[in-house]
This record gives sequence, C-alpha cells and structure tokens, in this order.
Amino acid sequence: MNRMRHGQGQCKRRLGGSLELMESCILLTLKKQPGHGYELAKSLDTYGIGKRGLGPLYTILNKMEERGLIKSQWDTNSKNGPARRIYEITEDGLAYLELLVGILQETLKTVSSVIDGFNSNGENGS
Repeated sequence: MNRMRHGQGQCKRRLGGSLELMESCILLTLKKQPGHGYELAKSLDTYGIGKRGLGPLYTILNKMEERGLIKSQWDTNSKNGPARRIYEITEDGLAYLELLVGILQETLKTVSSVIDGFNSNGENGS
C-alpha cells in the first residue's frame, strides 16, 4: 500500500468527517502552545466540537501520537493535583495541519457556492 507522508492519505483530498475536523482543532491548539487533555477539551468547546467527553479525546490523542502528529510527556511537577500528560505538536503534525487547513479552505468554497446558489434562486427556505 502506498502511504502518503504526514497522514495525507487519510483525509483523501476532503475532510471525511468530524475526526479530521477534531484533529485540526487539536493541532491548531497545540501549535499555539503545549497543553494537557483538559485544556484541549476546553479549546475544542470554543470550536463548537467539544461535547464528546474526555474519553474519546484521549483515544484520539493516543492515535495522533502513534501517527507521529503529536508527542507527550508526563508533567510530575504540577502543584494542582496528580501528574498530567502534556501534549505538543510535532513537525509532522504541523505539515498535516497545513494540509487539513488547505482542505478546509476548499470545503468552505464549496459550501459557500452551494449556499450562494441556493440564495440566488430565491429559494431561501420559505
């Protein structure tokens, strides 16, 4: 099987669903600064996709780490409770984020065209 670099083959030129969108938001958040799972969950809420709970988020984070998009280490110096795993984006993660953002831009153009076409025909749902 011919695999593309940086997970490119996994999104097949368009975002296939909410997983890639969630990965985009996680990578964008980690591009700004490293963070732990709870911080990432809060940032996903700001994008409107964080209502899935922490369990699925940690599953996605583990899979992203296996793919080399992010890396993590334990922060045992936390004074606010138990040790926490801190995640950060990798070079491969940055490249994948760039790819995903390009695909999102293409998708946005398509969606805008559909909405504009609908509205220009006087068909506004009424």
